[in-house]
Amino acid sequence: MPGAGMVVDCSTGPIAVTACNDGDANTANDEQTVLDCDGSVCIPCAGTPLDCANGTTSVVACDDGDPCTSSDEQTVLDANGGICTPCAGVVEDCSSGTTSTMACEDGNVSTINDEETILDCDGSICIPCAGTQVQCSTGMTSVVACDDGDSCTVGDQQTILDVDGSVCILCAGVLEDCSSSLTSVVACDDGDSFTVNDEQTVLDCDGSICIPCTGTPCRIEINIGGDRTILIGDSIELNITTNAVVDSVIWQERPSLSCTDCINPVAKPAMTTSYEVLLIDDQGCEVWDRITIIVDRNRKVFIPTAFSPNGDGINDVFSIQARNNSTRVVALRVHNRWGVEVFTRGAKAFGPTERFWDVRLRGEDDAWGVDL
Repeated sequence: MPGAGMVVDCSTGPIAVTACNDGDANTANDEQTVLDCDGSVCIPCAGTPLDCANGTTSVVACDDGDPCTSSDEQTVLDANGGICTPCAGVVEDCSSGTTSTMACEDGNVSTINDEETILDCDGSICIPCAGTQVQCSTGMTSVVACDDGDSCTVGDQQTILDVDGSVCILCAGVLEDCSSSLTSVVACDDGDSFTVNDEQTVLDCDGSICIPCTGTPCRIEINIGGDRTILIGDSIELNITTNAVVDSVIWQERPSLSCTDCINPVAKPAMTTSYEVLLIDDQGCEVWDRITIIVDRNRKVFIPTAFSPNGDGINDVFSIQARNNSTRVVALRVHNRWGVEVFTRGAKAFGPTERFWDVRLRGEDDAWGVDL
């Protein structure tokens, strides 16, 4: 038999790993194992499968189907176009996307020109629906009756905003005054005691005065005469003359007056005194007058400088004479030319036939004068 050796195969012979091409674009680093002796393939050509982690990739435009994104991109595996990063874009919002303002209804009857702002890509609301508040200058208004609370106005009206009834022009009416409204004449007191039947005209609605209080002047007169003079100790009746129907008389209080509420009091002043009287008639009118009673305080006493006690019945007795307002002699002393007291008399009341001394000297007669 011819000479023969042991057959070498992949399990027994030396082998080598060599580059190859497995024909699969989705693999890299293709290798195969061959038998060194004849190059027969022990391990078929194969490579490491490519993925996004170890293969080259590219970022390409795409459409992620979302209208609210822009610049859509995806990352693909270059080897087979497989998607490494899904298609996505930059999200558009109200601050970055295009928007539109359009009419809407905010449900508020007090607004007009309602509008909202939406994102064009999907219609989402960026600025909620709202309108311009209706004001008296822009909205419809109506004039309606009202009550301004003032009793002195008529035809009260106010202007309101139709949409909500708010007041645009406050309630007010036409002011009534003394020339246009009802008035009344009422009693009053003008503070003048010389008028009667005082009246004033007032506005009925609030009582304000249209015509001030005034009365009819009193026509009362009084006269108690001019000033009078009396001697001290005398009295005098004060007489009132008047054209009035007297209701009351009030004399100023004086101790020397017999009464203060009578028509004709008697005055007996010790010194010059003025008397005032107030007279009130049946209509309430007042009038006053005054009189001064002048008191002559000089007491008139007459003392003779000579007499003739000769029994002829003429000036036989030394006598003191006085007016009737002198009532008594306090003391009488008579001296002769040598200073000798020839007659003396103590207090002595005056009488109609008073006699003081008939010239008889002390010691000659104990009578010391007739009727002394």
